[in-house]
Amino acid sequence: MWASTYARLPAASRPNIAATAGHLAARMPHSAYPVVLDTLLDGIAAEPATAPQLRPGRSRLP
Repeated sequence: MWASTYARLPAASRPNIAATAGHLAARMPHSAYPVVLDTLLDGIAAEPATAPQLRPGRSRLP
């Protein structure tokens, strides 16, 4: 997906994608889902214990 779609975007309008296209294509050849899920879980694990917690059954903070 990255190599076939995003890597073809012009660097003038998408410089960050152009700069990282090779890395992203190597890391996510089929789907970004596994990488994004790992990143999300790592972020949650790194949160301090004092971070606000969601109430059970709620999708928003109290």
